[in-house]
Amino acid sequence: MPISISGHARARLWERYALRATPGLLWLLGQALDALRPPEDCVTTLSVEYRQRRLRFVFDGRHRQILTFLPEIDARPDWAA
Repeated sequence: MPISISGHARARLWERYALRATPGLLWLLGQALDALRPPEDCVTTLSVEYRQRRLRFVFDGRHRQILTFLPEIDARPDWAA
């Protein structure tokens, strides 16, 4: 099933991951969402593996729209740097 992406989410995808919302990336996210089956009646936070990175985003199940992309989580704590 197709998904849409807000203008805000496009900007955050570029700002936080240096990625553009290409048709291929949107197709991959749509496939991942079909496999994850998030609830259709709420907004939820999800993450998907893409090019050895974890894309974290907020998804509105009712409108099938990605609302924003969240910052990456650094696996190392600050004190371990």
